[in-house]
Amino acid sequence: MFVPDISGSVLLTRAYWDDAGDKQVEATMQEWKRWVHKEAKKRNILSDFLYTNYMGSTDESPYTGLPEDVLQRMLDVQSIYDPEAAFGDLWKGGFKLPSHT
Repeated sequence: MFVPDISGSVLLTRAYWDDAGDKQVEATMQEWKRWVHKEAKKRNILSDFLYTNYMGSTDESPYTGLPEDVLQRMLDVQSIYDPEAAFGDLWKGGFKLPSHT
């Protein structure tokens, strides 16, 4: 895989029209993320935060890189406005808040 020498941010996007390529696209994205992780660690700029568009079908969580107090605030707001977690149960896609029970 060709990767240019960079010193700033990287934005990767993917687009394809044939579902038959799903596995190849996912594998390529995972390879790219491993490379970015290795490079960030080598350059001492690694963060736990992962942009949600870069999360694939793996078990990655958008909440991993959040400060604990921010996640707690989100759970507190949920307990006020959606105490039964109906939105998380009824909404079929996207990322759900971790269980707060």
